[in-house]
Amino acid sequence: MPQFRLTAEEKELQGLITPEYIKNNRLSDSEIQRRKEVLKWYSVQKAEKKAISIRLLSSDILKLKAKAESMGIPYQTLIALELHKLVN
Repeated sequence: MPQFRLTAEEKELQGLITPEYIKNNRLSDSEIQRRKEVLKWYSVQKAEKKAISIRLLSSDILKLKAKAESMGIPYQTLIALELHKLVN
């Protein structure tokens, strides 16, 4: 995996995402379950999918992973879900 140099701003943002931050900002079990039910609807559609490559800031990826973990879903699923909502 290639290593990228972070800017001072990115390093600062990376430092904000700590295990304590993730723990304190975790969704409730009922909210995780509700969101999983919503995601089931998307997985039922079985539309043709195409793999893409995209460059994102490391800090954004860390935030996405933290948010996805708090939701109990893979971060790539979260990205696909948010992009789907954006274009529809």
